[in-house]
Amino acid sequence: MKYPKILSVAFLFLFLSSLGFGQDNKTPEVKLSGNLSIITQFYNANGIPDRRDPFTWQIVGSPRLSIGKFNIPIRLLTGNYENKFRQQFNRFGLSPEIEWAKFHIGHHSPDYSRIVVGGQPFLGAGFEINPSLLRLGFSYGRLQRAIEPDSTSTELFRPSFSRTGYTMKIGVGKKNNYIDFIFLKASDRVESIAYIPEDEGILPESNTAFGITTSQRIAKKVFFKFDFGLSAYTRDTRSTELEDPDFGAHVLLKPFFTPLTSTQFVKAFKGSLEYRDRKVALGVGYDRVDPDYQTMATYYFRDDVERAYIFTKFKLAKNKVTLNTRLGGERNNLYSLKLTQNIRWIGNINLLFRPTRTSSINLFYTNHQLNVVKDREYLNDSTEIKQVLNNIGGNVFYLSPGKTIKHQTNVGASYQISDQSINLGEDQQVTSINLNASYIVKLVSANFSFGPRLNYNNSKFPGITVARLSPEFEITKGFGDNKVFMSAFFSTTILNQNSSLSANIMRPRFQFRWKAHRHFSLAMNLLYFNYNSKVIERPSFNELQGTVKGTVRF
Repeated sequence: MKYPKILSVAFLFLFLSSLGFGQDNKTPEVKLSGNLSIITQFYNANGIPDRRDPFTWQIVGSPRLSIGKFNIPIRLLTGNYENKFRQQFNRFGLSPEIEWAKFHIGHHSPDYSRIVVGGQPFLGAGFEINPSLLRLGFSYGRLQRAIEPDSTSTELFRPSFSRTGYTMKIGVGKKNNYIDFIFLKASDRVESIAYIPEDEGILPESNTAFGITTSQRIAKKVFFKFDFGLSAYTRDTRSTELEDPDFGAHVLLKPFFTPLTSTQFVKAFKGSLEYRDRKVALGVGYDRVDPDYQTMATYYFRDDVERAYIFTKFKLAKNKVTLNTRLGGERNNLYSLKLTQNIRWIGNINLLFRPTRTSSINLFYTNHQLNVVKDREYLNDSTEIKQVLNNIGGNVFYLSPGKTIKHQTNVGASYQISDQSINLGEDQQVTSINLNASYIVKLVSANFSFGPRLNYNNSKFPGITVARLSPEFEITKGFGDNKVFMSAFFSTTILNQNSSLSANIMRPRFQFRWKAHRHFSLAMNLLYFNYNSKVIERPSFNELQGTVKGTVRF
């Protein structure tokens, strides 16, 4: 890893040297923009163990320093969560920019591809340079810090090795027409912890990956996107070298690593073709991700899946009607390594009608069908599980156009039914009804609003019915030319199980917002939760929690 370090320092030196203050004997203009927030939270519980810390604090900020034509975005995140999250919570990073060049110092998250390097934080240095049609990127740093194994600790955490790596990107093109080639190499440092906790399944790993990502504007209104990734993931760097390995498509990675007996060769790709107009959008997509596909620079996403879909969007009647549809299917068990295979069909339709600027009607329907079929001859049934989920509903919104008094009405309803048969036996049906309504009166001159809300849910499972009725009333008042807002909410929930009262829940809530200055604001939130149980199996309890947030805007 010596050369990536040298390269990072070299490019950082070039950037600092390029500032060139004083070359034209003029003092560059200095500006500070962005925001910085301090957030404190408190919590107290009676009747149950605490479900969160009694006091926490955070400092979150994204200020930006501009010196002449140079921009230096700053990312800041710190707080007392650091002791609870064994992986690093506190973060600080600088990303100075000048025209087509950006440099990173500290925490930064290169995002080159959805399936190879996609937003995983690096603690180190890097750069992105895009002169004309050239697209270059590089990052080096720590992806994971070492956590010592501790068999005596009562906290739930996983030990881990210190993990470092680098990634680079080279490409050509502009925003809608480009192709990038991406490389990643990362590994765990075995000596970073006292011993290897094999009994917990923690082993030193390494990863070498290569990717191609492209976005092409084929015609004026036709767009093509494609991501492809090859990953050689070694599960135990102590394993022996693999004799006469079959690289297959991964031959591109052959010069950059030595395959071991614990190395997996996996691949993934995602692609879409879309026609976009102001009133029409049509597209198709196809994804395929191998079982156990992953890289050390992406977050978790579904593997062992193949899916295809089509989607449409239409705007009709002078944009008053919008119609969205999506139809597709997916399957897993791509290499027949499991006993069964899931085949899922998905269909969605959504219709939005806006007859006026202050009213709308929304209707939707969703259908999900899942078939679990045998993939081994010794299974008796051709279909083990069949599940069909239908969800239909709608929402109506209306706001009266009055100048002194406005009446806001919202009514919604949905019905969900799920039919499931196991081993082709008797169907098991689950149904759910959701109803909601609200009526809010707004007195414009007094900056005052009030009104009730009502939510109802009834869910029927085999052998049990659960019903929830939740009325709520809210009041909001603004003061001092809308610089101060105070809101109070009171809601209660009546919870029934098989027509018997099981609990009463009260949730009073208070909010306060004060815009003291265009550069400073203060917000407070206070919530009390009281659960009054009517059954022996669950205890009664109450919780009090509050949040205070102060924000400075530069």
